[in-house]
Amino acid sequence: MTEGENATANVTIANKGNSTRTFRGLIESRVGDNGNWGGVAPITSRVRPGQSIQQNVSVNSSADGSVSYRLAPFNQTKTVEYVPPTFALGRSYTTTENVRVTVSNLQTAQSVQISGKDSRRTPPSGERFVLAKVQAVAVGESEGTPRSGEFALKANGRTFSQEDGLTNPLTSPVEGTPYGGVYDPNSGRTYSWYAVWTAPEQISTDAMTVQWTSREESSGVQGESARWTKDGSNSP
Repeated sequence: MTEGENATANVTIANKGNSTRTFRGLIESRVGDNGNWGGVAPITSRVRPGQSIQQNVSVNSSADGSVSYRLAPFNQTKTVEYVPPTFALGRSYTTTENVRVTVSNLQTAQSVQISGKDSRRTPPSGERFVLAKVQAVAVGESEGTPRSGEFALKANGRTFSQEDGLTNPLTSPVEGTPYGGVYDPNSGRTYSWYAVWTAPEQISTDAMTVQWTSREESSGVQGESARWTKDGSNSP
């Protein structure tokens, strides 16, 4: 299911006793296999003897990947795979921190130029640079914009990290200033930069996905996510 959308968990509660009983439980969730369980929704139902009732509980997650849900105190567990919302290049996604993010102008290059001495950079043999423009605009009160390092390039089941060492402004084939992220950005101000990755030459841009995933600095835990493909399809 798409990340951020609601899903319905159906819980059946049966009373096999001889008197009317009250069931009190809690739907809990965790991200991945090793996260901490946290409460999502309490359940309280009064059930007559020999009968059962069903309750629907709405669940939602802004995390990317597998999220497990269990019913305490019985610890019956179900796992839901969340898919990040996907947009066509040039379209925007507004984060839960009130920042409108747009990824566009995905392109490749055999070399890039940066300002300063020894300005021409080339990728390893058999690879090429992949560049994408990222724009972030605070559209309300916000604690921070996405950080450049949170954007990954994905293709054919592989993930490519951003190119190290490009700490000076780009001058060719595009122009852009390195960007780390801004805490407490001014509403309405636009921040833009180019993310640069290296990928094998044979991978077409049609097969590429740019994915943003927020990370908690202290724990590194993945959180909110969105992704961009050439036509906005979930499977580029």
